[in-house]
Amino acid sequence: MREETGVIDEEDFNDIEDELDQEREKRTEEWVRKSQQGSIGEHRERSVVGEGSPSNQHNTQPTLKTASHRAHADKSIFDQFSPHALHTLRPFESTPIRDATGTILEALTTTNQKIVSGIAKQNLPKCHPDTFNGDATLFHPWKKAFKAMLSDIDVTPDQAINYLRKFTSGEAQRVVDNYRKRQSSNPTRLLGDLWSELERRFGSPAVITNVLLERLHYAANFDENDKRKLQEFSDICADVDSQIESLPGLACLNFPIAISPIVQRMPRSLRAKWDKEVAQFAEENNDAYPKFHNLAKIVEKQSIMRNQISLAHP
Repeated sequence: MREETGVIDEEDFNDIEDELDQEREKRTEEWVRKSQQGSIGEHRERSVVGEGSPSNQHNTQPTLKTASHRAHADKSIFDQFSPHALHTLRPFESTPIRDATGTILEALTTTNQKIVSGIAKQNLPKCHPDTFNGDATLFHPWKKAFKAMLSDIDVTPDQAINYLRKFTSGEAQRVVDNYRKRQSSNPTRLLGDLWSELERRFGSPAVITNVLLERLHYAANFDENDKRKLQEFSDICADVDSQIESLPGLACLNFPIAISPIVQRMPRSLRAKWDKEVAQFAEENNDAYPKFHNLAKIVEKQSIMRNQISLAHP
């Protein structure tokens, strides 16, 4: 009997470990013995049923063969659980206890990863959307950022409307104020109606298309040597070109009737580049007219070239 000192020395620890090993081996042997008995009983039951079949009642030779086969099967089962086989069997290698332990470890690992991810997310700086001032070209990016801000917290419809007022200004904020003043018994519906109105005024394809076309016309008019305006015009052309498939109204820029007024406002050097592109494209494509994408690439190339020259020779 070990003394109750409260401290386990190395010898006591080894004794405890030996006891645990013996307990594991005992439980494994018990599990194997029960499995052996179940397999033998099931095999014998199938053999007895086979002996009672009509074919065996009329012919005794198959019965002897069946008995010989059963004895051979029983021997195979005993050989499977022989002392040598038990010696090579690893304890708890495929027992239900081992399987349950693996499942628990996997669950703990997954939970730990979620906790670490949550802590890391809390340490990130808070990300808030910009204040939306009514610029239709920025409505959908702002809406996504606003929804992302509220996705991880539980807010009521009234609180969401208050947040909308905080992150809007100008005409957009006046729309929010109009809905905040309304007395509604269904705040969820009121919030949905507010989003629909904001979408109609600032996020519809027609509104965004008109804004982009107006900016394109305005930005095309600048002096020959104004490199900053050339860069701004290049950025707007690239913006329009990237949305020409998602906004059907911009497809008009692929036709001369819509693109010619813009070209006429550009500096003389850019007009000459475009006229050369029109002639070459028509010659190579059976008199077809180049698309707006071609114009955007010409403006982009000239902007890069001229601004690089200005950096090299200030």
